[in-house]
Amino acid sequence: MPEAPPLQTHVKPADEATIAYIKRVLCKKPSKPGSLPKPADRDDDSKSLEELLPPLTSSNEMDVQLYAIIAVILNQFVQTWYGRITPDGDFVSEVVKIIAHCTRGIEDRLRRVDVKSLLLDELPGLVDAHLHCNHNHRGMHGQYTGR
Repeated sequence: MPEAPPLQTHVKPADEATIAYIKRVLCKKPSKPGSLPKPADRDDDSKSLEELLPPLTSSNEMDVQLYAIIAVILNQFVQTWYGRITPDGDFVSEVVKIIAHCTRGIEDRLRRVDVKSLLLDELPGLVDAHLHCNHNHRGMHGQYTGR
């Protein structure tokens, strides 16, 4: 599989701000025990996201969007309380590694799915079973009136 070009060569101005936010939130240097997390070095500003973070998928464009979501979630909902517990700077990098491992596994499994078989063989049976259960439920409990 050919290697994708670095993100910074094909970024739009809006993506530059997104990439800067991702780097600021997710690329903090791990700290020594007892010290505060350090922000990313100036050298990291010139590096691409591929050099700083593990790939989430086989698409660099998709990785930027996923990392943006992850950065917002970690910054707004996790680091707000976790930072009060401990100044451990390794937490974010470990979470990113776990998420990367999971997303690559999901992508690999999705590539092996036989979509034609799923849509033509499996899905009709599932829809039929669902409709049958719904019909039986309404017969046992009466028609739902929405009140």
